[in-house]
Amino acid sequence: MVEGQLQFTPCFEKKTLIIDDLTGRLVERLSSSREPLVYSEVSGSRGPDISTWQVHKVHLIGGGNNTCGYELEGNEFRAAGERPVWIADVREDYIHVQNFQKLTKLKFKTEQPKVILDGLEWQSSISGQAEHDLTLRLSTELCKDSYGTEYEYRAEMILDGKSHSGCARRGNLDLLTLPGIYKGEMPVMEGVKRSMTMALTATGEVRIIQDYHNDQPVIIHKGTWQRLPKKKLLIYLSNVTGTQEGEALILQRNKRGALELKGFSAIYGGKGLQFYRIGFVSAITESN
Repeated sequence: MVEGQLQFTPCFEKKTLIIDDLTGRLVERLSSSREPLVYSEVSGSRGPDISTWQVHKVHLIGGGNNTCGYELEGNEFRAAGERPVWIADVREDYIHVQNFQKLTKLKFKTEQPKVILDGLEWQSSISGQAEHDLTLRLSTELCKDSYGTEYEYRAEMILDGKSHSGCARRGNLDLLTLPGIYKGEMPVMEGVKRSMTMALTATGEVRIIQDYHNDQPVIIHKGTWQRLPKKKLLIYLSNVTGTQEGEALILQRNKRGALELKGFSAIYGGKGLQFYRIGFVSAITESN
């Protein structure tokens, strides 16, 4: 907070935005603590002033700059508690439970959760030589852990008849932070400079615009992208200016948030190309 204004820097970007906290929760947190900055997950929309964002809902408050890299890739939710320490990761077909008190790891097959009055509930069991029963409930209720982090959900896990309490948060945050506008940086080769812009949409479209600044038309590459494990992306360019051949690229997000080209590309050469996120994008149309 600077001079009464909330300043917000999106993860993996350098640009600072002004936000209008309609919930009051961010203002309250920063006003009542000595934290110069705090990680938060929010949703909202652009305000009347195009340079300002309005926050309609706060999903999580707590943590610092490094929390941006904690995206829970592959998890729909993570529930966890402290006394005793336990973690339940809700994924597409399974719930992975770690019970640190008993030093056990269990994998429960699940289907779609049941919608309850104030949230979601999963029930599952493991049969065979070792039998286990699981009920996991996530309630839409403010929950705070011992570190002061505020969560959107309160969690209750009943494992083999014993109840465990905790908090929960949403996962798969990389699917929210990957779509966007990126600026490409590439080493100068044989004195030739080129600028590149890449747009990734939430619907899986990609467009790369390459400009050699030589009074010739820009080169446009179109295609699709999909997430791979270990912070990697597969980009398939099915429509490349000047050729009918497609091109597959593997990019990987580094610790600074840049997307680095891995391996060799017939279009972009060897390693060295990096894309830095510079803003949001919602869709790609032929007009833009």
